[in-house]
Amino acid sequence: MAFGNDLKNLRKEKGFTLRQLAMQANINPGYLSRLENGKQNIPKPETLEKLAKGLRISKEEMFKLAGLEISSDDKLDKYKPEWADENDVLQLDKFLETNGEMTFKGVELNKEQRERVTEVLTQVFWNELKKQRKSGKESK
Repeated sequence: MAFGNDLKNLRKEKGFTLRQLAMQANINPGYLSRLENGKQNIPKPETLEKLAKGLRISKEEMFKLAGLEISSDDKLDKYKPEWADENDVLQLDKFLETNGEMTFKGVELNKEQRERVTEVLTQVFWNELKKQRKSGKESK
């Protein structure tokens, strides 16, 4: 029930009606109502991601609201340099989150396009951090 109440409060805080959020998240308004009123269990990760998108928050925030943790993204781990530490990974996560809404000419990118852009941004992040460290100009 706590998740439903938290979801309802967040929706209201964001200024959405139930129907508006359902439309933004591409889910059934009746399902959303049952979810908010504690008559549905915590949704599947895919539905949580839809809700996050509809509420314009990160999926990490939504998963945390639902009491779930996200495991590290294996696709991004393959780009992680050996010299990178936990703080570097947190900086990368923050960097990617600030570049979260991905559109081109007002059209939202599809999942495959977002993943590719995320891979490129990740590589750029590691390259720039490495340059900063070599030049001694890193700011933490």
